Amino acid sequence: MWYLVPVVLAALDLVSKYYARIILSKTGTIEVVPGILHFIIVENRGVAFGLFGKGDVSPKFIIAFSIIFSLFFFLLLVEEVKRGERLLSLSYSLILGGAFGNLAERIVRGRVTDFIDLHYKTYHWPTFNLADVFITIGIALFFLKPLVGRKKGGE
Repeated sequence: MWYLVPVVLAALDLVSKYYARIILSKTGTIEVVPGILHFIIVENRGVAFGLFGKGDVSPKFIIAFSIIFSLFFFLLLVEEVKRGERLLSLSYSLILGGAFGNLAERIVRGRVTDFIDLHYKTYHWPTFNLADVFITIGIALFFLKPLVGRKKGGE
C-alpha cells in the first residue's frame, strides 16, 4: 500500500494543477476566503515556494536534484516499510508523492504550476500547490516521529 500512496498523491497533484490552469486561465483569480485564500496561477521555474525561480539555478540541475531526492526518499520508504514503521512510511510517501508531482510537471512543462495563494493582513505566503502541501506535511511527520515514539517518563 505504501508504494501506491505517492503515485495517487502525484496524480491528485497533477490533476489539480491541470484544472487550476484551465479554470484560472478563464476566470483569473478566484477568491475562496476573502482576504485570506485565493486561487491564482503562478508559473514556478524554481523549487518549492518559488525559491531559485529567477534563473539562479539551471532547470536541468533542479530536475537532476529532484530525481536524486526522490530516489533517496524511495530507499528510505522501502526500509521503513520493511521495519513496519507506519508513521515514517506515511511521511516518506507524502514527500515522494509531492516530489513526483512537481518532477513530472517540471519534466513535461519545464515549470511547475502553483495556484494556492494565502494572505493574512500584510503577510503574503509564497504561492504553492498540493505537491508542496504533501511535502510539507511529510516533513512535519518526520520531525513529529521522535515525539510520538517517546514513552512516559522520558524513557
